[in-house]
Amino acid sequence: MNMKSKEEAFIDFIAEKYALKGSRDGIFGIGDDCAVIPGPGKEQYVITCDMLCEDTHFAKAMISPFELGWKSAAVNISDIAGMAGKPLYAFVSLGMPYPDTEYCDGFYRGLCSCLDKNDTLICGGDTVKSEKIVINLTVVGKAGRPVYRSGARPGDAVMLCGTPGASAAGLEALLAMGRERAEAAYPLLVRRHLMPEPVMCSFLLKDLAGAMMDVSDGISKDLAALCLASGAGACIKEDSIPVCDALKEYCSAEGKDPVALAVSGGEDYGLLFTCRPENSGICAGLMKENGVLCTKIGEITRKEEVYMLDKTGCRRPLPAGWQHFGDARS
Repeated sequence: MNMKSKEEAFIDFIAEKYALKGSRDGIFGIGDDCAVIPGPGKEQYVITCDMLCEDTHFAKAMISPFELGWKSAAVNISDIAGMAGKPLYAFVSLGMPYPDTEYCDGFYRGLCSCLDKNDTLICGGDTVKSEKIVINLTVVGKAGRPVYRSGARPGDAVMLCGTPGASAAGLEALLAMGRERAEAAYPLLVRRHLMPEPVMCSFLLKDLAGAMMDVSDGISKDLAALCLASGAGACIKEDSIPVCDALKEYCSAEGKDPVALAVSGGEDYGLLFTCRPENSGICAGLMKENGVLCTKIGEITRKEEVYMLDKTGCRRPLPAGWQHFGDARS
């Protein structure tokens, strides 16, 4: 569990030498979904910054400008949700080979569609010439009580919002079949990959959740990160992982294990959080009232290891999640 990815080692290198780590004067820096800065009264600002790069995060031929704009906003807003916050303001920087006004119009329509849905205003940004499309968003939000990754305690329930694996399956279908065929065969999976929906009612959990983060790199990697921050471990149950019908259909046709894809697949932008076991039903009910499926998938353990119990009760290591500096999903 303590084995670090290339990305994590790289971030640690920068943070140790140059950046604020942990908390100082009420400011919390590197180590969570957002930085936290004191705001007016009891509220605090939660701030995130994310990049999407052509041929690393998306293939231009596979995603429309509108969808790319939507996804650019959604992945950043999801970080705000991952700390039980509400987004307020966005700053958008865009690099392109040349000023393609038609492409930019589609991109900004998609971007603003997602931002407007989440009551978020564009307040500035930058443009620059680049060899390929590079998008950088900074989103500022507020949280009455930010929920960090570090608050999980042994005995807590591990809760999951959403049905994971659909985005990863959508990406696999796009790469294997091309946009037209993939969309015809698996429209829901393709949409889940190209236009994800962040869990924006997470702020309702601020007084019930012990630890929280969004699911961007897969349950296996993100749960391990939450446990590492909390100095704890976790056991999840294979038969508790929610798998949507579209993912079951895809895996049946392609000869894949839907649970393995659900646990390892990234870019779902769901939500992982922990709570005391007696509050798990209350949390699930709050999310259900807001149209979000919320499932107890396991519990936090004292020993610092993360594993899954299969249907026979045997321990299994979790499949590895997305690695940003790897060659592929590993």
